[in-house]
Amino acid sequence: MTAFPPPARRRITVAAVIVLVLLAASLASGKDDLRVRAQEHIDRGDQLFETRKFEEAIAEYTAALALESHHDLIWNIARSHEELGRLKDAIALFERYLGMDPPEADRALASARLATLRTRLQTETRGRLVVNTADGADIAVGGVVLGKGPRLEKELSPGRYRISVTFASGATREETLRIPPGGEAVLDLLPSPGDATPATPPPAPVYTDWSGRFVVLAISPQAAPYDRAVITLDAAGVGRLERPSEKPLEAWRSPHCRGDKALRWTLLHDVAFTGGDAASLVLSGGRFEGCSCDPFCRVADRFETPMLRVPAFDGAVGEELILVRAQPKLPESPRRPLEDADLMGTWRPIVWPAAPGNDTQLALDADGAGSLVTRRQGELLSWQRRGCAGATSWTQTATWDVRWSRRNGSISLLFTGGRELDCSCAKACTVPPALADLALTTPAIPRTLAGRGSLFSRVLSAEPSATGVASPVEKSPGGR
Repeated sequence: MTAFPPPARRRITVAAVIVLVLLAASLASGKDDLRVRAQEHIDRGDQLFETRKFEEAIAEYTAALALESHHDLIWNIARSHEELGRLKDAIALFERYLGMDPPEADRALASARLATLRTRLQTETRGRLVVNTADGADIAVGGVVLGKGPRLEKELSPGRYRISVTFASGATREETLRIPPGGEAVLDLLPSPGDATPATPPPAPVYTDWSGRFVVLAISPQAAPYDRAVITLDAAGVGRLERPSEKPLEAWRSPHCRGDKALRWTLLHDVAFTGGDAASLVLSGGRFEGCSCDPFCRVADRFETPMLRVPAFDGAVGEELILVRAQPKLPESPRRPLEDADLMGTWRPIVWPAAPGNDTQLALDADGAGSLVTRRQGELLSWQRRGCAGATSWTQTATWDVRWSRRNGSISLLFTGGRELDCSCAKACTVPPALADLALTTPAIPRTLAGRGSLFSRVLSAEPSATGVASPVEKSPGGR
């Protein structure tokens, strides 16, 4: 038998070793390059997330995921969808995250977040409200008028709502009902026989004579020297301002003022109040008399600010100060600190944004939240009519979420999340997402909030009840 020689062993040359080393280095370098590019996308995504640009953050995280798969990227994308309110997408992504076998501590966090999102999805599924009533009656939800009879149909967040209807006679009917998630609640609030008689509206007050005495209530720091000053005007709106003043003297100034601890003087200005409904208040010729220490008395020579006449309380309001017609004697305390109960209820603007054709209601509750609803109308331009079925006018109902808080002894309101509830012509309707921060003070006008060129008066039906507690706004139309 012939024996075959053993197979020759393959010899690995030095050149082959070099090739293998270079190949491994190339593969490692490629992986490192992908990792670096992925990290660049992640860093940009994190920056965008922090600045609340969630759509752009999703794009960066998705680009990173295409380069390197990791469960943390799924978490980031899910959180971005959650912040955008896309609860179903966020739920699906957190479920995918749990399927990628994350660390146990992260798994517990994701499970808890998933449970919260599922609960939110169930509770935020909007329901439908249907109210049937008399033709032309005002239908209010949570203290805010959302429409007129004979029928209102609105999608609202689930929850308990207070529904009230005000008929032409002024009579009101009210009931409370609950709107189920994804369901429908129907309410019939029809008038009694005597409720349909229209009431005679009171005549609107007209003021042609501004003669008399007015109290100045300062809103801005610029107007602070004139707070509590008295302005005396004649029928033409010309007169003078007078305000006794006193302030403590710094220690180094006292020796120059015969050792006095306080500086006292009377501020005087010439006044001209002109312009009719859109007035301008001009204080000129600033001077003082009776100064207790001349070297330190300083008076601004001129102060001018636009004002709006507001006959509803016989005065004028501007962005910096308010004029209120003085009663037989000045009130001892023109302002007092606001209590929470003072804010609860429904408010209508006397100034801002009560422009012609603009019906506005502000509803505030005891938790620092509420809503602002505006119903506007106007004429359509010729080019707009072609896209609005030939209509000559437009109507729009919009709402904002409102938060109030205390700041420096006054109340601050912030209006956010502006959105349209309904519009007769999309070409003419616009809704700014946020309104300016509005600082509110309490002038010596009953049931009134004012500040920065605005004046809100409480709706009388929202007066405190016999128990001394105002009727709360149970839920704003935005479901907040």
